Amino acid sequence: MNPVGADPRIQSSLQGTPAQRKTNSFSAATLSGHKSVKEQMARETSREFVGPMPIEDFFSNFLEVDDMKDMPKVKANHFNALPHASAGAEDNSGKKRKGKKVLETDLYDPMVRPLFFPISFCSLLCHQINLVLQTRVMKAKFTTLNTSARPDPLGERDRAWKPDLSTYKNEEVPPVEEDTAAKKTSPTDFSRIALLWEFKPPNRPDPFSDPSPTATTEQRLEHNFLSGGEDGMETRGQVMALITELSKRQHRTHCFLVLICDPVFRILRADRAGIIVTEAINFREQSQTLVEFLYRFSEVSDVKRGLDPTVRLATSDELRRSREPLSKWAPPGRYQRDFVTIEVYHKGGQVRPVVACGALTVPDSPTGRATRAYPVYDLEDDVVRFLKDTWRADVEDMEKESDILAYLNDAGVEHVPKLTAGDDILGPYQRTLTQDYVGKDWRAGKIAKLAPRVHHRILEDFIPYRIADFQTTRGMLQAIHHAFIGTSPIALVIASL
Repeated sequence: MNPVGADPRIQSSLQGTPAQRKTNSFSAATLSGHKSVKEQMARETSREFVGPMPIEDFFSNFLEVDDMKDMPKVKANHFNALPHASAGAEDNSGKKRKGKKVLETDLYDPMVRPLFFPISFCSLLCHQINLVLQTRVMKAKFTTLNTSARPDPLGERDRAWKPDLSTYKNEEVPPVEEDTAAKKTSPTDFSRIALLWEFKPPNRPDPFSDPSPTATTEQRLEHNFLSGGEDGMETRGQVMALITELSKRQHRTHCFLVLICDPVFRILRADRAGIIVTEAINFREQSQTLVEFLYRFSEVSDVKRGLDPTVRLATSDELRRSREPLSKWAPPGRYQRDFVTIEVYHKGGQVRPVVACGALTVPDSPTGRATRAYPVYDLEDDVVRFLKDTWRADVEDMEKESDILAYLNDAGVEHVPKLTAGDDILGPYQRTLTQDYVGKDWRAGKIAKLAPRVHHRILEDFIPYRIADFQTTRGMLQAIHHAFIGTSPIALVIASL
């Protein structure tokens, strides 16, 4: 008999990835409310920001477009026509507001706070962005809405997030009631948003700090890229909360967010390994750069914008076959989700389609494994099975979970799930990219060791019970006992014989 750990497959399965205190580790009660969520988001991502990436590098690496000749051209100070929200600015009566702090709500709708200008900064910038997005050469593919006033009604009640602006594909723009006071509908729908925007007034510090252009490599690494004190930490937490909500409400490999800290803007690209942040650019003096981003974002494919091509809406036939079998696990009432068809890969590149209508668990953290658990309808066998969707650490000596499960099944180990199909997902962006830029000479500040992550799905021939579904304590304890048997070192050693 081989000793425990002699077989490298056993050793890798026992080591696991380093434990991290992610938001998923906290109960909803522990993290109720905006402030506590933002604080936790800021803390857990504090060593996962990679920047400041030069904007040209950002464009060429993530938003490459073959033909730029149709890009709209604007004057260098085009966006400087927007009102300046600065301390001591004039209110609508022409009087100075000396000594008064500029509030973020001053940037929003005039019905909320009409003190600074007749039309809010958000509304005016939204209008300017749409003028760019809806030009003839850009084929009017996208529309941006002012979503600063009303949160997504399908969000958790104590985490009613609302981006300042939200950019949608034209066919995805949510219907909004004309009577906004009725609040029957909202322009904020995280299940449809293509691009997030967040604004901060000039007296709120930029949450990132670029080192001097002449700084040496050593000086850059010693430079504190995260800045702004408590205000900066709150902004980073808010930005990551928006990214988390978007990522858990959609099937994505990555997403983009524009952060404006008047007068500069940065673009963030987040995947499950970390967040890339561009250098700060003055949008009032270098307006063409913001226009170029909008043009590139409009021209690239959905896959480059971050949508997962291995997930699509279910067809009418797939919906007919799966609706009744999945009805037991469908989310209730207003939390109902679209039926989607998900591709599960297996050895040799085989694809097995399954239908899902909502996850039992969703990730509440912007980075890491981001595990989702689904009851799914297997279209190949016409039965309900269990799907685990996760981003596994792609590091040396770390086995794929699907390989370990197949190995245990073949060895006849009891009380482990039976693998139906499973493997890494093939295709662009199914492996994270952020970690590849940690060693670049432009990067500043201290950073964690970012592990590359690969999208991995496992289809298993069982459906788990919720704790609340157990009829007796004995049944629950028996399930826990079986889990210990199936994952114990003794079982792994038996499998290696």
